[in-house]
Amino acid sequence: MGSTQMQTLALEIESALQTQKCCFVRPEELKRVWPSVGAEQREHIVREFAREHGWRIFSYNRMLGAMFVRESPAPQRMSPTDLSR
Repeated sequence: MGSTQMQTLALEIESALQTQKCCFVRPEELKRVWPSVGAEQREHIVREFAREHGWRIFSYNRMLGAMFVRESPAPQRMSPTDLSR
């Protein structure tokens, strides 16, 4: 994964998502973890970071931060045998 700051952020988000439906991370925290990139590139990196951990960004705003949520599992398709039950 990379830096200790990214690992710490991942642990904080995962911990929050154990008991909450979402985890909000302020832009200052995102800038601290990814300081050397511009705002537009940071958004792309944060979205990729979320995807790699099984989360998604529900909302992202450069002034407010990112709202992480768990990625919903893909709906399972019903088989013909399921229909006969």
